[in-house]
Amino acid sequence: MFMNIRNVYLSTAALLLLASLALAADRTCDLVKPEDANALFQSHLGRGAMARSDQGLPYCEYKAPDDTTMMVGLSERDGRKAFAKHREALAENPGKVDTVPGLGDEACLQIMSTGGGSIAIRRGDSFFVILIASHNRLPVRDGLLQLARKALARL
Repeated sequence: MFMNIRNVYLSTAALLLLASLALAADRTCDLVKPEDANALFQSHLGRGAMARSDQGLPYCEYKAPDDTTMMVGLSERDGRKAFAKHREALAENPGKVDTVPGLGDEACLQIMSTGGGSIAIRRGDSFFVILIASHNRLPVRDGLLQLARKALARL
């Protein structure tokens, strides 16, 4: 399960422009604070650390001792294209993709039956995705929505 969600994010990240991600890299770990996620998911996520996908694209990764992982990706260019590609990639995963009205210009949410999920939001030319992967079957829907609202305020 974790690998499926992670692969969707990383394949989506591969579609984003490296230059725009490099510009956003310094801000990516500031979008979502680990203390916000810990309060929502009763986890112990550490401070975010920049990581790179196999394609060399940056994202911020937070890990907890219980194997819960949160990943945040941000692009501040070509948000419309990145969001569309991300949504297409989600369709290949098991789990229903829901449109979320009222968050940014476009938002979609996918909850995995095995635990974890992701939310992707586009506002203007910016696009970000928050992914939670856990083996603990956390109730992630409401938590992802709350994190997304906070991230939008920081964007």
